[in-house]
Amino acid sequence: MQAYWQDLTKREKILISSAASLLFLTVVYFIIVQPLLAYHAESERAYNRALEQFKAVRSYASQLQANANDLADAPVDPQPVNLRVAVSSSARSSGVEISRLQPSEDGTLTIWAEKIQSAQLFLWLDELSKTHSIGPQNILIQKTSVSGILRVQLQFSGASR
Repeated sequence: MQAYWQDLTKREKILISSAASLLFLTVVYFIIVQPLLAYHAESERAYNRALEQFKAVRSYASQLQANANDLADAPVDPQPVNLRVAVSSSARSSGVEISRLQPSEDGTLTIWAEKIQSAQLFLWLDELSKTHSIGPQNILIQKTSVSGILRVQLQFSGASR
């Protein structure tokens, strides 16, 4: 190999060195630089999507808080409504699919919804709050692998007013 290199003219050596350098730079670009740029762009898009979801959730949460404050000042309806009936009928009318509903002996009602969008969840809770004066006591929200779809567990306590 050294003998072959020694037999080349200076011009051929420069040409081969330039071609090897160009090949090296091309490989570095396609193996290192381009994947890093693509990862950065995808990370930025994911961040922006998460930021938009966070803003929507924060907006809906403030709406729910305002409705809860309004309900505290609302007059009490003398006719109690069955908690299970109120929650399930409200969910059905809002298009929320309840996957599991579990009443307990202490008067609490726990429900699970496997596939629900954040906007749909908060609109349903807002409607439930306005129409039946019911709000969840505990909420567990989990993000699923599908963008914008949540898995939730809500616990309601007592009968509504």
